[in-house]
Amino acid sequence: MFKGRGDHPKAGFLKSRVQPEEVTLNLSRDAPIPKCSVPGHAWGAIVCKQDATWLCSYKTDSIATSSHHKYVFLAANSKFKGVSDMRKYEKARSLKTKIKDIREDYLKKIEDKDMRNRQLGVATYLIDTLALRAGNDKNCE
Repeated sequence: MFKGRGDHPKAGFLKSRVQPEEVTLNLSRDAPIPKCSVPGHAWGAIVCKQDATWLCSYKTDSIATSSHHKYVFLAANSKFKGVSDMRKYEKARSLKTKIKDIREDYLKKIEDKDMRNRQLGVATYLIDTLALRAGNDKNCE
């Protein structure tokens, strides 16, 4: 049953069960494919998207107003997530020693005759000065 948040107009509607055929698993190339535990069913697709962080996805239920996929991710306290985060932090630590050179580089690019270099310089300046997080929204593809 769909609960919704607040005074949702579709609260109380019945949601259809997600079937294994609607599920896409994101596995490494050499990982064994897990057996589908629902008799007479099989997984919808098996993909290897190494740049994605989701483990599986499925099409949204019949209650949703827009048609898109939902994704299942590792828990924030997962050992694997921790390893990935440590790599990211180590990368940031190594960049700390090069920040002066990076800033000099983007300031030069801002004055460049080539429009692409000027745009890159300004974008880098804004990311650095405003402490912006460069990345995309929750789009996992």
